[in-house]
Amino acid sequence: DYQKNINNIMLLLRGEKNRLLKKLSKENPAAALAIKHFQDVTLITREDFSIPPLFKEGAGGGQKFNRIEGYDISHFAGKEVYGSMVVFTDGVPDKSQYRLFKIKTVTNNDLDALKEMMERRLKHSEWPKPDLILIDGGKPQVDYIFKITEQHQMSAPLLGISKLNGDRLVYPSRTKNVFKDLAETIKRTLQGVRDEAHRFANRGRSRRYSKDNFGG
Repeated sequence: DYQKNINNIMLLLRGEKNRLLKKLSKENPAAALAIKHFQDVTLITREDFSIPPLFKEGAGGGQKFNRIEGYDISHFAGKEVYGSMVVFTDGVPDKSQYRLFKIKTVTNNDLDALKEMMERRLKHSEWPKPDLILIDGGKPQVDYIFKITEQHQMSAPLLGISKLNGDRLVYPSRTKNVFKDLAETIKRTLQGVRDEAHRFANRGRSRRYSKDNFGG
């Protein structure tokens, strides 16, 4: 398996992406899908050619994170506030599930913007339920949003990732250590979810602003 992973990486580094995708589509469809989303081949390691064990059925002592939802807020000088929801399914982006929220009730307050977005998302009972919720923020954001998910009886665990503390994972006060240990094992994936939520929020806000103001 080690040599197979090395061979796959060499194919990608030589620019033979299509050949690699064709090969992986038979051997490992999830890995093939993941490769399509990498923009910089220098970031790829052999770990990227397999699904992390916590995304597999029955792994992690029964705790599975098959659907991760990531949330972020973007605004321009406190105005034109938008919130993004991105979805990773089995560890890879599922862009058909992405949603962009125009924040209607607040400006220049990321905490209340997160609150509005989360409440609107939770009203969509027809959407698949997440196995894990990730927000871009620290302890104040995590504790605030956790209360909202509790009020709506959302059972999915929630955590944040704080750029101000070196991408430290942040948990609600009553989080069990066993969940913390599990989350730390997929920290790299969670960083990717956070980055994708940030990118989608900024891109969506910029596009909406251009369309509304310049007709583009």
